[in-house]
Amino acid sequence: MYLSLLFYFIASIAVGSAIFVVLNRNAIYSAVSLVLCFFALAVLYLLLEAYFLAVLEIFIYAGAIMVLFLFAIMLLNLGREEALPRFMQLQRSLSLMLVLIFFFGIFLILFACAVCFFVNTLYKDKYTLKYSCKVMVIISQLSISILNYY
Repeated sequence: MYLSLLFYFIASIAVGSAIFVVLNRNAIYSAVSLVLCFFALAVLYLLLEAYFLAVLEIFIYAGAIMVLFLFAIMLLNLGREEALPRFMQLQRSLSLMLVLIFFFGIFLILFACAVCFFVNTLYKDKYTLKYSCKVMVIISQLSISILNYY
């Protein structure tokens, strides 16, 4: 029940933002609503349990393609030249928060790998290797499956 309601809510966001892309006169607002549409599609992929497609949707479309679109918009000077100061303050604080969250995640991954390496060098038996570093095992299994089968 809840998944169907969530599906209809996210699908309406995707359709609404797609319509907003086509009907909006400002190119920058259209590009931002296209990013919203890409994220809504990624959530729909998550609801379909296609996790890899959801990650690819975010990385490839919402990341790389939108950078190209925004670069072309800025190159053609289709946006406004001046921004409102309060939005600049909000943008700075939001970007600082996102950068801190990103580097905290990187730190957690590196810390888990360092602990795994330390435990493996301290204890050489397979029991410790199997249960101490699940992160490294998952990453290695994913890389083997991608490089061998796909």
